[in-house]
Amino acid sequence: MQVFVQMVSTGRLLKTDAVWVESKEEAREFPDPAAALNYCIAHGIVGARFLLSSADSKIDTYMDVFGAERQWVASQLHMG
Repeated sequence: MQVFVQMVSTGRLLKTDAVWVESKEEAREFPDPAAALNYCIAHGIVGARFLLSSADSKIDTYMDVFGAERQWVASQLHMG
């Protein structure tokens, strides 16, 4: 399983501290969700979720560990 950090509002994946990319091939891969969580906390990353990806992308799973997805949806509803 591959673990990536994904910005909810853009769908982009973390590459480095300030760089977000479109593809998994370019993105930083974490060894496990705990490592991704520690990185996000240490670097002040908010508004993100984790993408847990397997060889078959049809069964990719998202972990909304910061509640970012709910916050983003709520912000979109209040804009309308």
